[in-house]
Amino acid sequence: MEEKSRIRKILESKHVEKALGLFSFAESSFLPVFADPVLIAVVIAKPLQWMRLAFITTVTSVLGGVFGYLIGYVFFDTIGQGLIATYGLEEVFAKTQNIFDGNVIVFTLIGALTPLPYKLVAITGGLLKINMLLFILASIAGRAFRFYVVAYVTKTFGEQVLQKLTWRFSLGATALLIGLTAYAVLLVV
Repeated sequence: MEEKSRIRKILESKHVEKALGLFSFAESSFLPVFADPVLIAVVIAKPLQWMRLAFITTVTSVLGGVFGYLIGYVFFDTIGQGLIATYGLEEVFAKTQNIFDGNVIVFTLIGALTPLPYKLVAITGGLLKINMLLFILASIAGRAFRFYVVAYVTKTFGEQVLQKLTWRFSLGATALLIGLTAYAVLLVV
């Protein structure tokens, strides 16, 4: 009981929004976890601020995605080009780059909305040098949709309903992701 009280105090503190923002930024660029559970916990503690919390999570997540994109971009310039040349993958890389660049919005929305880690989309986007403006716009749309829905459902129905919905959404999104990945592989081959 005492532990729950301490956690509740932390979630209701004035610093929790900064922590949520930092966590969301890190999650979108390099941290191997999801921001959703943190957002859920904070919304449960502060249900009247659900819109503000979703906004903070969205903005910092997109900024983290831009940072992840830059990680991929720098990695490509420093190491990636040499690896591609060493293994003779210039043609395959060019095809892959064209496929992703031609589908930036779809590619980004998959990462922004599905269980696929968004940081992978961000870093891969930078690696492939996809259109950054489209990446950012699709990231804003996808991340906003995801976090506002999570925050609203949490505020309205509580954590139990959200867990059931998340599981069903994850199954559908994973099936879509597998289908799109198969399609992309067929285009490259």
